[in-house]
Amino acid sequence: MRSNDSGEENALKRSLTWLEPRDGLAIDAETWRVAHSYHSDSARAHNLAAHGTGVLVGLNVVPIGGMGLGVFPGVGIDPLGRFLVVQNRLRLKVEENISATGIAYVVIYQSALFPSDDGRAKEETVVQVVGSPPPEPHLELARIVLGSRAGVSYPEDPVDPRGGEIDTRYRMIAGGYARGEVAVAELALPDAGEAHVGVAALVARAINLDGAYHARYIGRIQPGDSLPESTILYVSGNREFSVSSGISNWLRSFLDGGGTLVGDGCHAAPADPFGSSFDKLSREVNRQMRRVVAGDRLLMAHHLFGAPPPGLAKADSGMVLAGGGVIYMASDFGCILGGTGEPAPARSSIRASEEFATNLAATAHERSMVTSFLE
Repeated sequence: MRSNDSGEENALKRSLTWLEPRDGLAIDAETWRVAHSYHSDSARAHNLAAHGTGVLVGLNVVPIGGMGLGVFPGVGIDPLGRFLVVQNRLRLKVEENISATGIAYVVIYQSALFPSDDGRAKEETVVQVVGSPPPEPHLELARIVLGSRAGVSYPEDPVDPRGGEIDTRYRMIAGGYARGEVAVAELALPDAGEAHVGVAALVARAINLDGAYHARYIGRIQPGDSLPESTILYVSGNREFSVSSGISNWLRSFLDGGGTLVGDGCHAAPADPFGSSFDKLSREVNRQMRRVVAGDRLLMAHHLFGAPPPGLAKADSGMVLAGGGVIYMASDFGCILGGTGEPAPARSSIRASEEFATNLAATAHERSMVTSFLE
């Protein structure tokens, strides 16, 4: 038996082995394995380098009544670079007692290979509803927070799904991997207010739709959590706040390790209490922010801007401050990305903010790469 479980390393992290043909070469099982592994490893390396892990096409999850879910045919690429293919529509059911954490995950992965007596093994793709992510390399297609509701439905607010609603914010879309991958996380600071709940997911969505970079949304995190390389940590608020020395030390360590901290103030009035507190926080973590003007790397990292997009707040229109991995968007980008505000933002404003999100990804990725060499 040969298993394809989680112990296998992805094809980009090991050298490819080429077998040179020559007279007298013994064609035994090991020779055959080495020769043909080169082709499979090359294909997997291409998948990861050109597309990255995620859904290529299809694999949509829909409610079909009660606790039932439908999964459409499609193709994905798992973390090892292998194709995951679903050829027919599937019906699944969410069991109420499936999870001790109260979350049901719809996942897809390749099952272990069990060769027959003649050595042939058929690759099989498994789609399941599970109570926790499986140890096998897998993709998450959706998740549902289990609640008192008697059925599963589409979310009324896709930015902030509630219990019993299909949440696809954590679903990875393949593409854009050639330039780099970033993670996007959301942190709620104590007493700062929750002005832009779910906007971190919209930042990741905008980056992925643009296609230049690959963004992985990792949801809400708590101070002290360990974060991946190239992480954009998004915080927002509309109130004055202060943080403990433990939080500021953790944020300082995060920034020193190559992370990027993005603050986004929500304020209709000229006063910006959240911005004043965020400026104080930046100094507590030993960063000095300055206004971003034409020619700044943040305005040129991918899309070209003559000045930062205006945002929603008229008082601080187009004001972005940055320094040392800390960025503050004073003119309220969160409401623009969410398509909210009074009056509703124009499509051109939304597009500009989405493109600016890609520039955030580009600079966050660059910063992480530079820092990795200094460690």
